[in-house]
Amino acid sequence: RPTFTLWWLAIGVVVAVASGGTPAARLRTALMAVGPALVLVLLLVGFNTVRFSYPTTTPLLPWNLSTRTAAFVERLPQSDEPARSALINGRDLSLLNGESHSGVVYIWPVRGELPSVTHMQGRELDQYMIRLNAKLIAQHPLSYLTAVATASGTYVLLAQPDTAGGSALGLVWLGVHVVLVMAFAVQATVIGGLVLLRKVQRSTVLVLAFCYMTIAYNWLISTFVEVGIPRHRTPTDALILLVTAVGWSELIRERNQRGPAKTSDELAMSVSDGRRRPTR
Repeated sequence: RPTFTLWWLAIGVVVAVASGGTPAARLRTALMAVGPALVLVLLLVGFNTVRFSYPTTTPLLPWNLSTRTAAFVERLPQSDEPARSALINGRDLSLLNGESHSGVVYIWPVRGELPSVTHMQGRELDQYMIRLNAKLIAQHPLSYLTAVATASGTYVLLAQPDTAGGSALGLVWLGVHVVLVMAFAVQATVIGGLVLLRKVQRSTVLVLAFCYMTIAYNWLISTFVEVGIPRHRTPTDALILLVTAVGWSELIRERNQRGPAKTSDELAMSVSDGRRRPTR
């Protein structure tokens, strides 16, 4: 999947931080680790630049971006006719046919109709669509971020919700999924504070950093460029479970080191003893 073509960036960051020496030495070590992947991706981007005239890891980029602008495609100016009307009609027809409750996937059926409407095809049509979407996003950034926020909400749902309502086991798994989401959110919030306070070992921080960068990278690509369906999240589910387990173990360890929390009466007695203690 093109989603993971830049995943090596997380590897490079972790290797640079974990290795010792001067900043230049760290950079050299990181480049040695990710060098083969970097060369491969640069060749792919160069090939796409020559063929489609824009640097990207996938020629589907302009069409994937159309899923992010589906809710406000009618804000294109009249100067973009007849493509504007074709896109609006395709989006509305997708809503009427029930293909999607938001019409975000309307672009794929319309993609086959646009060559006859715009009298463009291939690379020329790809370039035209990426210009249209870039214009919409630049002129209406809040609408774009709203689409991203909606996709993010969908992204965390159960990957196969239809199976949850068919049996008691499915409902149990749905409940387990909700609990896991809450457990991940709680530990991610608290573990960040422990890291800032330097309460977590460096080796553990490196492992968590790599996992979180991979999780965040997948989320960013899946929601800022694509529709954010839960199926796009499932490749990182194992890492999410890993960091949740590590995070909670660190929270429990920190709590055990601090000892049981004092009650209000014990705190009051401590303050009273401190006041009665003679000074020298």
